[in-house]
Amino acid sequence: MMDRAQKNPMKDDKIDKEEVWSAIRYLDPDERGKDQEVNIATIIATLAILLIVGGVWVLLWLRVSQP
Repeated sequence: MMDRAQKNPMKDDKIDKEEVWSAIRYLDPDERGKDQEVNIATIIATLAILLIVGGVWVLLWLRVSQP
């Protein structure tokens, strides 16, 4: 009789899903470019929000400081 490990050897070699995805990210050269694009977009969005908030703050400060 064959035991379970001989019938289906893949059941004993469990692979973590995170290991698979990290390997896919490592092997996919386009993924790094996408990550860089996302980082650049995040920086631009953050700077735009800071610029808007700063502009509103300056306008409010000028309006309050007028006699």
